[in-house]
Amino acid sequence: MSVQSLMSNLEKTYRLNESLLQLSTKKTDILKKGDFDALNELTANEQKHIQAIEQLEKQREKLLSELVKTSGNPTVTLSDCLELVNDTEREKLNEFKEKLTQQLRELQNRNDLNEQLIQQSLQFIQVSLNLFRPQQEQITYAPPNKQNTNGLEANSIFNRKA
Repeated sequence: MSVQSLMSNLEKTYRLNESLLQLSTKKTDILKKGDFDALNELTANEQKHIQAIEQLEKQREKLLSELVKTSGNPTVTLSDCLELVNDTEREKLNEFKEKLTQQLRELQNRNDLNEQLIQQSLQFIQVSLNLFRPQQEQITYAPPNKQNTNGLEANSIFNRKA
């Protein structure tokens, strides 16, 4: 396998991640608006992107292991490959590495923001539901209107003088 195949794989991964980042930005707007139908559609589209990225990740791992020629080590990284290529290829691979790292940070930040928006929405829904639920009456041991302020029954046997 050549380094060109690896670079092609990284370029495809970058484009899919870029598209996923755009979807995350749209998701933020949808969450702010509260449009749940659009959110369902967007989530389905995100799942397709994630599946495609996972396939590319498996291909990348295979390409790296073939390039580094280690079949026993399943965790071959791009850094392992950088030591084996010439300076021009190393520079290009480092560029991809930096671009993908920055992109993944942006995607993580956007996903954190979306998670916070979802949590706030869920809290709002929980508060709204609590407002509609009937409140349980407080259980007491005395009939209503027969308790004084300290919680004891006003006409209790223990409160009477002998």
